[in-house]
Amino acid sequence: MPATSHALFGRIKALENRLDEFLDMLSESNIHFRAGITYFLEAGGNHAAVFQQKVKEIGGIQSRAENLKRHIEAELQEWILIPDLRADMVGLLHAQGNLIQQFGEHLQHFAIENPGFALELHKDIKLLGEQVALSVESCVMAARSLFRDPGSERDHIHMAKLHHEEAHKIAMRLKSTIFNADRGLEQKIHQRTFIDRIWHLALLGEQVCDALAVHAIKRAA
Repeated sequence: MPATSHALFGRIKALENRLDEFLDMLSESNIHFRAGITYFLEAGGNHAAVFQQKVKEIGGIQSRAENLKRHIEAELQEWILIPDLRADMVGLLHAQGNLIQQFGEHLQHFAIENPGFALELHKDIKLLGEQVALSVESCVMAARSLFRDPGSERDHIHMAKLHHEEAHKIAMRLKSTIFNADRGLEQKIHQRTFIDRIWHLALLGEQVCDALAVHAIKRAA
């Protein structure tokens, strides 16, 4: 293999490794967010040390991910010569980066506003967090499969959509319970906002999967 080919292969391999590292950060953000919600509910709200630690950890990932995203985007512009492919990969990178940022921002809202949830809501809120986490992790697995085992990403995208649909059902059930409770309207709206924020992450994950599906179709054409 000519020296120039060796160099090109090395650059592409390094880019793949950085994309994999970025997906690791998305997966870690997903785990920290879910754990943060659980600690928030179980350990006493925004003053709990274990919850504050998750806020700090996810904030650190946000910062590192943003720096890595800029680096990857520059490499995509330099090494991916097909304009449509480059645009698709940059768009997918931004969608994944946005999801990482939203994990951090939503957990920050819990830390700042400290919503009070009745004990009767805790089980379903945890279930909602679980389904959102499973949906996003399926998106991560789909993205990894796109490069490692093209074609298998469809199974992961399908699972992401199933978890997304289940999260939607749980979110609607929670909001129904909240608005049928004997509480003030202002408190109900505040709690509903946080249910929507958790659910919104599953929606963002589905958007990532939709972008992956389009990218996979183009690659196979």
